[in-house]
Amino acid sequence: MALTPTIVVNTGNVAGDHYQAHYLLNPPLELKAEYDGDKAVAYLKALCTLLKGDSRSCDITRILRVPGTYNTKDPTHPGLCHIIELDPDARYSLEEIRDAVTLSLVIRHWERGQRQYLALSLAGYLAKCGVLQGEAETLLLSLLDMTGDEEPKARLLALAHSYEKFARGERVR
Repeated sequence: MALTPTIVVNTGNVAGDHYQAHYLLNPPLELKAEYDGDKAVAYLKALCTLLKGDSRSCDITRILRVPGTYNTKDPTHPGLCHIIELDPDARYSLEEIRDAVTLSLVIRHWERGQRQYLALSLAGYLAKCGVLQGEAETLLLSLLDMTGDEEPKARLLALAHSYEKFARGERVR
């Protein structure tokens, strides 16, 4: 992924290869409504998928391993949880994280011959999830810009077509 974590923590797991990547937000995310929490969890799950993390750690109330304490999951081999990388200036907006995760998850599949199908599938999925068409267009435009897609009009038409079909109650991808 293109973003450097603010903090990388070795969890002290006996295998020695378990890490936590922390991306600090700027501005901080205020959880004023249930939607804000749902959005945060969705981004956590996407980031977890991308980094091949533990999906059980994607709820916003989760307390992760604290540096300076011992991981005693295996009591016969306690391991010190500690910070291995720190970049205090690395702070990201939620939109920067969304864009980086989206690009990293999609770009490997966004190949010639597959782009129109993927645009239709993405549009259908977003429509089914209740994402407003304008928000889906913004996301798709960002993705098209990041991938250098040469046919943005065709992709936007595919998205609009999917939303029209969905609004009529027809099946979408």
